[in-house]
Amino acid sequence: MSTIVKAAQSVIDDIDKSAPELEATRELLETLEELAKAKAEYFAEEIENGLLGAGEGVDKLKVPIVAIDASGTDTRAYTSASAEHIADAVGDTIKNLLGVIKDSGDWAKIASAALDAASGSLNEIVTGFLGADQGEADEKRGYEVIVDGYELLRIDYRLWRRFITTQAIKKRVELVAAVAYSKGVVDITKLDPNYFRDKFQGMVAQAYGITDPLESIKKCNELFEALGGKLK
Repeated sequence: MSTIVKAAQSVIDDIDKSAPELEATRELLETLEELAKAKAEYFAEEIENGLLGAGEGVDKLKVPIVAIDASGTDTRAYTSASAEHIADAVGDTIKNLLGVIKDSGDWAKIASAALDAASGSLNEIVTGFLGADQGEADEKRGYEVIVDGYELLRIDYRLWRRFITTQAIKKRVELVAAVAYSKGVVDITKLDPNYFRDKFQGMVAQAYGITDPLESIKKCNELFEALGGKLK
């Protein structure tokens, strides 16, 4: 049961069953739930269609993938009191979506740092979006590329929100949101080494204790080739 459904039931329970606004409130809540689900489903389809053309044509500058490894949707209802828990929920979702770093050594340090950075970045994106004032954009879309174990992943996301203004509902539900996401395995054979260095050179230098920029570039190139990338 989604948090929207749970919140809707609590609103219904609070209303006098003989009150004239009961049926109207019930219909509004059902409409919000259907709208959130429709948005999530639309976003999921949009992500998949976008991934099919990544790296080609008008999307040639976007990171291409070889396969969609996982995807999902969710709908949520929030109040100001529950807003502080959003980041924790997002972090848990991201870590469940990604693999667990089991290896030790320098590469594991890079992968772990990249995973933490991606989790933090996505947490900030989601909490910033949901916490923004009314009048700000009600949709947000994008993707992050991260190291996960010994592969590169592309995490796509789509976010939607709708503020509640009806007083009978607002005390229980202030905001409804929908999210869609996917985990794709990056086609590193089509990835430019300059992009790889831009994303991970700092992490590589830190993991290997390299202070010389030329040495860090060399090590980054070695890792790029080890992952299957092709230097120009």
